[in-house]
Amino acid sequence: MTRIRRACFALLCLIALPTIASVPVLAQTKKPNILVIMGDDIGYWNISAYNRGMMGYRTPNIDRIASEGAIF
Repeated sequence: MTRIRRACFALLCLIALPTIASVPVLAQTKKPNILVIMGDDIGYWNISAYNRGMMGYRTPNIDRIASEGAIF
Protein backbone atom coordinates (compact mmCIF):
# COMPACT_ATOMS: atom_id res chain seq x y z
CA MET A 1 0.00 0.00 0.00
CA THR A 2 1.12 3.48 -0.65
CA ARG A 3 1.35 6.08 2.07
CA ILE A 4 -1.76 7.86 0.89
CA ARG A 5 -3.82 4.66 0.96
CA ARG A 6 -2.60 3.84 4.45
CA ALA A 7 -3.44 7.33 5.65
CA CYS A 8 -6.91 7.16 4.07
CA PHE A 9 -7.52 3.72 5.60
CA ALA A 10 -6.42 4.94 9.04
CA LEU A 11 -8.65 8.01 8.74
CA LEU A 12 -11.59 5.85 7.69
CA CYS A 13 -11.06 3.57 10.69
CA LEU A 14 -10.93 6.56 13.05
CA ILE A 15 -14.17 7.92 11.62
CA ALA A 16 -15.96 4.55 11.70
CA LEU A 17 -14.88 3.58 15.23
CA PRO A 18 -17.24 5.92 17.18
CA THR A 19 -20.13 4.93 14.93
CA ILE A 20 -19.58 1.21 15.48
CA ALA A 21 -19.02 1.66 19.22
CA SER A 22 -22.29 3.58 19.72
CA VAL A 23 -24.57 0.94 18.13
CA PRO A 24 -25.10 -1.14 21.34
CA VAL A 25 -25.84 2.00 23.35
CA LEU A 26 -28.49 3.11 20.85
CA ALA A 27 -30.08 -0.35 20.85
CA GLN A 28 -30.57 -0.21 24.64
CA THR A 29 -32.56 3.03 24.70
CA LYS A 30 -36.22 2.55 25.54
CA LYS A 31 -38.61 3.42 22.75
CA PRO A 32 -41.89 5.18 23.61
CA ASN A 33 -45.23 3.44 23.15
CA ILE A 34 -47.41 5.49 20.84
CA LEU A 35 -51.01 4.57 20.05
CA VAL A 36 -53.10 6.35 17.44
CA ILE A 37 -56.85 5.72 17.43
CA MET A 38 -58.78 6.82 14.37
CA GLY A 39 -62.53 6.78 13.90
CA ASP A 40 -64.87 7.67 11.10
CA ASP A 41 -67.56 10.28 11.82
CA ILE A 42 -66.76 10.57 15.52
CA GLY A 43 -66.72 13.89 17.29
CA TYR A 44 -64.71 15.09 20.24
CA TRP A 45 -67.69 14.79 22.60
CA ASN A 46 -68.62 11.27 21.38
CA ILE A 47 -65.88 9.71 23.54
CA SER A 48 -67.08 9.32 27.13
CA ALA A 49 -63.63 10.10 28.56
CA TYR A 50 -64.00 13.64 27.20
CA ASN A 51 -67.70 14.39 27.67
CA ARG A 52 -67.84 13.73 31.44
CA GLY A 53 -71.35 12.24 31.29
CA MET A 54 -72.97 14.97 29.19
CA MET A 55 -73.65 12.67 26.23
CA GLY A 56 -75.19 9.21 26.19
CA TYR A 57 -72.23 7.48 24.54
CA ARG A 58 -70.19 4.87 26.39
CA THR A 59 -66.68 3.96 25.25
CA PRO A 60 -65.26 1.79 28.06
CA ASN A 61 -62.15 0.61 26.22
CA ILE A 62 -61.09 4.11 25.24
CA ASP A 63 -61.91 5.27 28.79
CA ARG A 64 -59.58 2.61 30.21
CA ILE A 65 -56.77 3.67 27.86
CA ALA A 66 -57.36 7.30 28.85
CA SER A 67 -57.26 6.51 32.57
CA GLU A 68 -53.97 4.60 32.20
CA GLY A 69 -52.32 7.13 29.92
CA ALA A 70 -52.72 10.71 28.80
CA ILE A 71 -55.73 12.61 27.48
CA PHE A 72 -55.16 15.23 24.82
